[in-house]
Amino acid sequence: MKRYILMILLFFVFPAWAGSLTACGAACAGRMIGSHAIMYTGMAGKSQIALAASASHAGMIRIDFSWNGIETSPGTYDWTQEDGSVAAAQQYGLPILAVIYGTPSFYSSDPSGPSDGKATIYQPTSPTGYDAWVAFLQAAVARYSSVIQYWEIYPEPETTQQWLSGPSAYAHLFSVAYTTVKAANSAMQVLIGGETQNNQPGFFNAVINDSSYPNANHIDYVVAHARGTVSQIQAYVNGWIAIYAAQGIIGKPFWITEFGFPSSPSDQVIYDPNFEGTDVTSGQQDQAAYYNVVVPWMLTNGVTRLFVTLRDVQPPPFSSEGIIDTTASVPKLAFQTIQQLSDHFSAGRVPSAPPTLAVR
Repeated sequence: MKRYILMILLFFVFPAWAGSLTACGAACAGRMIGSHAIMYTGMAGKSQIALAASASHAGMIRIDFSWNGIETSPGTYDWTQEDGSVAAAQQYGLPILAVIYGTPSFYSSDPSGPSDGKATIYQPTSPTGYDAWVAFLQAAVARYSSVIQYWEIYPEPETTQQWLSGPSAYAHLFSVAYTTVKAANSAMQVLIGGETQNNQPGFFNAVINDSSYPNANHIDYVVAHARGTVSQIQAYVNGWIAIYAAQGIIGKPFWITEFGFPSSPSDQVIYDPNFEGTDVTSGQQDQAAYYNVVVPWMLTNGVTRLFVTLRDVQPPPFSSEGIIDTTASVPKLAFQTIQQLSDHFSAGRVPSAPPTLAVR
């Protein structure tokens, strides 16, 4: 079986995890590797998740802000759950990327009505729903601007799993979000929702060049999600840089806000069979090996911040994509690998040339 190996030796040995979770805290703030923590709005155990993110030496934590979970009835906001998420991140000195998504059913333009299970992935109605979208964003910024600077808007809109209103509607939604948040506080950073390689570059280009809501001047970051083989990841990174450049968007920070590779052999074969174990131990070793190859390449080829999946969640293959278990309590071998990579790629220590990849 083929394996990719590093010609430059970074972290070749993968010892078993032997230690408790120890927060890195403010010492790791701003590092290039962040944590895609999958911290949902209404879940329990947020402090433990934030501890695990900090212990992985993450420079930032990505947490969920579900509009439909906060605005429980028209004009009524319940911030209790988000206050808990923010407090957990602050407890461990983690800067926050807040991911906003989820249209409340009473504002949804879902043609089948609010109760068919898909209302949250349609655009708001106009004008009532969009007026509510503006009011919600203003309220969120007013409440959290002292602790949250970065906001990602409705990720993966190019997929029918996350958005069913099409590119023109997303152009409208994002344009309103960008102008509203910036008007509320010009220091805020508004990120277009990270997109996968699906339906590209058509979807992205349509959003940027929409005739009613053009967004070329609303792009402060290149944002993407990436999963796949080593060669696919390289193609995705280079491809996204080229897609943005073709629209005249050059020199922006490049954030991949979701990235992961599973530890279960049955899931690994879906992502990259060159890293496919045969049991729990070898699966974890191959997960660590994959990160050892791909992360250095990404962070030396244009990616300026990379959010690695923190914990396992259902369904497969995400059920083994974390570097720690679903309770954020039991680290895998790759947890230490990500720690080491984060330490290596801290501010001021980025290598000037990428490692050379070889196949054996």
